[in-house]
Amino acid sequence: MSEDKKPRLYSNASNLLQLPGVELFSTLAQSSENGVFVLDADGNFIFTNESFGRHFHAGQKILVGESLLQFVVESDRDAVKKKLQRLYQGKAIRPFKVSLLINSYEKLCRLKLALIQEEGQSAGILGITFEESSSKEKDRILADKLEIEKTIANVSKLLLTSCDVNKCLEQIGKLARANRAYIFQFRFNGTKMDNTFEWCEQNTLPQIQNLQDVPSDMV
Repeated sequence: MSEDKKPRLYSNASNLLQLPGVELFSTLAQSSENGVFVLDADGNFIFTNESFGRHFHAGQKILVGESLLQFVVESDRDAVKKKLQRLYQGKAIRPFKVSLLINSYEKLCRLKLALIQEEGQSAGILGITFEESSSKEKDRILADKLEIEKTIANVSKLLLTSCDVNKCLEQIGKLARANRAYIFQFRFNGTKMDNTFEWCEQNTLPQIQNLQDVPSDMV
């Protein structure tokens, strides 16, 4: 591409953040359940909505100033870099799947990118992420769902037959991978409560004796 045909880029993020309609865009982006972000001319985050940060357990301010490419898994990085280059050259690209790794949370996403232009200049990139489930993740979700349904059925049967509350708590505690499961009973118009049933995993010390006549406002 000749020098005079290369797209001009804004040199800093402040220009992009001052474009008309930014306030309206920010309001719309924050209401979206999908991840929405904006990159500057260098491919660095200058905006992410709350959903994008929540998907990766990362605050918005943590991501701003960081490069998108550093969060792309190594096996996908070169391909994403080429797509960004094509986009900055004014060429359209199709939505694509990519794995992002942020704060130790790796997610497979379908990523849609669009070039932001102002007066013929390439100002940055708008990105939207749609979460994708890998086959392993789908299998895990299905297995968890079946385990929950199995536990509900077992607990219901126990309550209808033997009324073995401790056994019910054991099933619920193991489903939640917890060390302890409780039932509390309220007294004195809900101002006090007693730990009436408790299940503890092996090597976990019971606390039922220490949880009697507890003020309800401690919860």
